[in-house]
Amino acid sequence: MEPIFPGMDPYIEAPGVWPDFHDAFLAYAREALQPLLPGGYYAVLRAREEIGIAGYEPEAVMFPDVAVKRTERQPPRDAAREHRVASGTATLPERLVIATKEKPRVNFLEIRDASSGDRLVTLIELLSPSNKLSGPDREAFQRKQDEVLASEANWMEVDLLRGGKRIGCHRSVDVHCRKKGYDYSVVVSRASRRGPKLEIELYGFRVRDPLPIVSVPLFPPHTDVDLDMRRVFRRTYETGPYPWIARYDQPLDPSLAPDDERWVRELLEARGAVRRS
Repeated sequence: MEPIFPGMDPYIEAPGVWPDFHDAFLAYAREALQPLLPGGYYAVLRAREEIGIAGYEPEAVMFPDVAVKRTERQPPRDAAREHRVASGTATLPERLVIATKEKPRVNFLEIRDASSGDRLVTLIELLSPSNKLSGPDREAFQRKQDEVLASEANWMEVDLLRGGKRIGCHRSVDVHCRKKGYDYSVVVSRASRRGPKLEIELYGFRVRDPLPIVSVPLFPPHTDVDLDMRRVFRRTYETGPYPWIARYDQPLDPSLAPDDERWVRELLEARGAVRRS
């Protein structure tokens, strides 16, 4: 199914929808970037543990301290097998079901250069809700950001979430986005433009806007490659479950400005996603 919105779908930001979209969007971003990369460069998905990937406060997410194990017998599939089991000439194998203690993992995207020892060229992060809330995930994210900004690697931060506080390499990004009324943003920090002052490239856009084409920096002598976020979003949406799991009949959280709320409702009604009131 085609996307309902011309740009980002604000209903995908819901906690029950976002984790699937997060990983699928990055996978399709990798698919889009790989053919554009110069020889020796490759795009790869990595993962790290997070407490609040689903969008809940870290303190509210709990993990078991022990594993739970259950054993059971598999039923026979046919009469002949059932007879062999009953007569004692065959036995049923034991089926083991184990639930292990495992924290959620969140993906991010790296571009590396195989010709120089797999050196990290550009790190691409798609923010999760817990990155924008106070707590251990945000602190860990900021430590990783500081590490990359102090290195020779480029940094790209994609924020398709309206809730929480932006990170954006510097507090001025959040202030500027709020002043301009941007709902979403992409921030790029080039390693070649870090000196006494941190130079940041900001792509700001609103819920009514198409997603932008973003320049992904590489190392000289290679020039930027373009990440068409609108194309990536469309592929993610069309191959995913979002038309069925996004709650288009529910109010948005966080809410939009009144004019944008009316625009969203009219668009949903025109596309048949909700009934006219």
